[in-house]
Amino acid sequence: AQSQRQGFQAEHYEAIRLAAPQSANLTGTPLNLSPLFMALAWRISDDWLSFEPAPKLPTDVNALALWYVTDLETRHGSMLVMRALGYLHFARDGLTWFELADMLSCDDDALDEVYGVTVPDFRRLPAFQGKVLLSDLDALLDLRRTQLQPVLAHRHQIYRSVCAEHFKLEEKAQQHHRALAYYFAGVWADGKEIWKDWEPL
Repeated sequence: AQSQRQGFQAEHYEAIRLAAPQSANLTGTPLNLSPLFMALAWRISDDWLSFEPAPKLPTDVNALALWYVTDLETRHGSMLVMRALGYLHFARDGLTWFELADMLSCDDDALDEVYGVTVPDFRRLPAFQGKVLLSDLDALLDLRRTQLQPVLAHRHQIYRSVCAEHFKLEEKAQQHHRALAYYFAGVWADGKEIWKDWEPL
């Protein structure tokens, strides 16, 4: 397997090898490692550079998930990541990527973080940035089949709980439910901000 990861150094494999047995509370054989931990750790390692030292990974899958979410905030912005994961958290049946991109494109707070002081002619989540965000969120999400079309949802309840606790999503439940309801009712079809003039209870 090592030969298939070009540029991967021995210390990078060692970082995963040392953390993985501890994640499953094992002392020896690697045959019963936590699949959830291994899948996320392997996904995280995709972003490692061969000339940089391997980071010391958390040995608990909850801590590893939080580590990854925090890294996403650094790369994409805290508001954008929080709103994307928040909408998915409260969408009972999940969201298609186009629905999630639409909601983020109607979210003035998220777009302010994306554009900064730039004033584009048409404010919408840039397609390229959306594609990169989706690619990075893929480690935490699953594509589920429904009767209509595939939707995005949290891959595991652990990821869902970690995101909810980190972003304190339950304190923002009413705002998220309102935003989802207004979006699917077509209230914001003209592109108005879904959080504008909303005062939390």
